Amino acid sequence: MKKIVLLTLLWSLWAFSMQIKQIDMAKEAIPTGDTYGTEGFTDNFSTHQKVIYGIARYSHASLSDKVLIKWIAEDAINVPNYEIAKSTYSPDKSSGVIHVALTLPAKVWPKGHYRIEIYSNGRKIAEKHFSIGMPKSQMTQDAHITNLSVATYADHDKDGYIDTKGISDTFDVTQRKLFAVVEYKDLKVPGKFTFEWYVDKAGDISNQRILSTPLQTLRPSGVAYTQIIMDENWPIGDFRVDVYYNGQKLAVKDFKIRNISPHLETTNTPQASTNTAQHPSIVQNLIGSKWIDRSTAKPLVLSFPSPTQFNYGGNVFTCTIDEKVIKVNGNKGLIIFPYTIKNNKLYLELNGNTGVFERMPSSTEPVVTPLGKLKGRYCSSKNESNEWISFDGAGHFSFGSLANSIVAAEGSYTLKGEWISIHVKGENLGKIHITKQQNAHIDAFEFDKITYTQARCPR
Repeated sequence: MKKIVLLTLLWSLWAFSMQIKQIDMAKEAIPTGDTYGTEGFTDNFSTHQKVIYGIARYSHASLSDKVLIKWIAEDAINVPNYEIAKSTYSPDKSSGVIHVALTLPAKVWPKGHYRIEIYSNGRKIAEKHFSIGMPKSQMTQDAHITNLSVATYADHDKDGYIDTKGISDTFDVTQRKLFAVVEYKDLKVPGKFTFEWYVDKAGDISNQRILSTPLQTLRPSGVAYTQIIMDENWPIGDFRVDVYYNGQKLAVKDFKIRNISPHLETTNTPQASTNTAQHPSIVQNLIGSKWIDRSTAKPLVLSFPSPTQFNYGGNVFTCTIDEKVIKVNGNKGLIIFPYTIKNNKLYLELNGNTGVFERMPSSTEPVVTPLGKLKGRYCSSKNESNEWISFDGAGHFSFGSLANSIVAAEGSYTLKGEWISIHVKGENLGKIHITKQQNAHIDAFEFDKITYTQARCPR
């Protein structure tokens, strides 16, 4: 995306996250100094290929990044999307090359489609499809497709570029609207994309198409997207979207639908009252508090208005609260949610997954902080980095390095509750957490595990 590339250049002194610029698959990897070159570049290998190499070129890495590489067999064995192997990598500089290899496990490779996935700090940042022993016409990803993702939101921003949010491989059953976003290059135009949405396996349904959406394109390179809207909750299962261009399949993206959040039926069934005096340090910590999970595209809020009420998404359920579990009696029976509270965060097990909720301010909505409370230059400590960021108290900021006088980036900012939102050319680049505030003055904030204060700036 043109805008993202521009912002990456502007923000080169303050990298927000590791980025994968390119992934090459090859039959050989040749060391060249401190990096690697490739020979026998291909996306389709022989079943007798002894070693398959992946060369990923990256930038904007931090020495503290935890990089995980996974090798996935999509359909080569009887277990779909089976994880063959994984390895870890620790960057020794901000830009460079990751070299990984997969060795033949037996006499021959199983024929089929594969992919390599790269994660940074638990978040998938890139993937590359390849095949083994398959005719080229059957490959699931074409060289014209540079990326295919599924997201909870996609639309054009005010400058005309595609803006996406909530990219993932797993979505909740209540996510009624999903978007398929394809990045492409060097296509013959005019032409037509076709997005085929399939149920791979959900209950008794398997390999069934649920929607086909066409999309005309007049540009040889760019980004295209389409959406699918469900009138009711998704069934739990495995799904995929196939992308065709002028009738030729170019790419496939698998995703899952799971019951991520608690979806309960409201009930008026009376419950035994909870004795808050019995466990004051635990139970009273929940009562009257609001908690928010900011990891989702639309933040999820839960609260406990009383010792026998559990409010989730505006629906109130009767419950009992013990020191280790919350028992909710819905129309479908008793449901038990184990929980713990550590460091002012609520860890709640929801259908096998652990949700992490932060305590919200006592008011219903986070208060909007006057911009004047954030003014002046803030600097990071020398043993963490040598950067500064300056706020004018009226919604404008600039950023640079203490090592020189160059302004690396500038834009606008907004304040809400404990968070500073940073914007450059209309693009929201992230949130900064305010960690220390006295009266009307903000003393310190943290971004990307680095603390900034005015006291650390040179006088």
